[in-house]
Amino acid sequence: VSPPASGSEDYTSTNVQERGVDESGKIKTDGAFFYVASDDAVQVVDISGPMTVVAAESVAGYVDGLYLYDNLLVVLYGLHGGGGGPWEDVEMPASERLFGMPYWIPTERRQGVAIYDISDPRNPMHRKTIEFDGHMVSSRLIKGRLHLVQQFLPELPPLAYWYDGSPAALEETVRANRNAIADMSLAQLIPHYREVNGLDDTPPESPLVTPENFYCPVSKNGGGTITTVVTFDLDDTALRFTSAGIVADAHIVYASQESLYTATRHFFFDAEVSEQTTLFRFDLSGERVRYMGGGVIAGWILNQFSLGEYKAVLRVAATIGHAGGWGPTASNQVYCLQ
Repeated sequence: VSPPASGSEDYTSTNVQERGVDESGKIKTDGAFFYVASDDAVQVVDISGPMTVVAAESVAGYVDGLYLYDNLLVVLYGLHGGGGGPWEDVEMPASERLFGMPYWIPTERRQGVAIYDISDPRNPMHRKTIEFDGHMVSSRLIKGRLHLVQQFLPELPPLAYWYDGSPAALEETVRANRNAIADMSLAQLIPHYREVNGLDDTPPESPLVTPENFYCPVSKNGGGTITTVVTFDLDDTALRFTSAGIVADAHIVYASQESLYTATRHFFFDAEVSEQTTLFRFDLSGERVRYMGGGVIAGWILNQFSLGEYKAVLRVAATIGHAGGWGPTASNQVYCLQ
């Protein structure tokens, strides 16, 4: 990379899917410095001459991604010891563990967000660090607002998943599972956050989402974990955040400048395998992110590039056929959802 001329903006930014919708990266640049993720630290590299590391900031975990906004550096990281573990105590068929059931979602997972003032890149100043319960699915930076999409599964006591197929056995299994979790408190079932200031080894915890900003979609096909959208206003000097949550899984995230969508993929085992994708929309145009609704399509979507929004219409490319298109009878569809 050739060093830019003074004041030049002739450099490459992060590749993104949508114009104006920034995505995280392991390397970011402002044209004069590189900001490079390196295990549990971020190195600041002066590129005005021979490349030289001029500063480094460590975090309490492995750096997943970076953002630059004006004079701010945002570091997303997974906490040391916060990798969590699988939902091992649930008796579940091995075949369903492979197809997106909660078994694969780590419980007791924790993520962190550290924000630094880089007005002087050689001397970054810490502004704020927040740690959250949950697994980071994806993130976006749009018009000065950083949106973090996370998925949370509480640690539950052993539950039964099998029964002999009779209505009486189903009723008894459900009753036993309800009894197993009856003594759990609400605090044990929802995600929390804590602000880390470096002065207190055990900072106090608060619920990540307030009750009035929790939503339970009408459709039950979205899954049973908690997905949260946490939004930091990077133009706010206090760097406050707001949040919204839904009872649903989030396998894929797509965002335009106006909307954020999460997608949940499902397999159904009837006479043959069939696939469905459940989609949920969050409105980004107001003062805070709001859940607006959901829909279901037939088929399996590949990734975020299977979705695109244009003039308030979401276009979705999906494959219908045996196990997501792995068989000879697969077909491809494009859905338009208003």
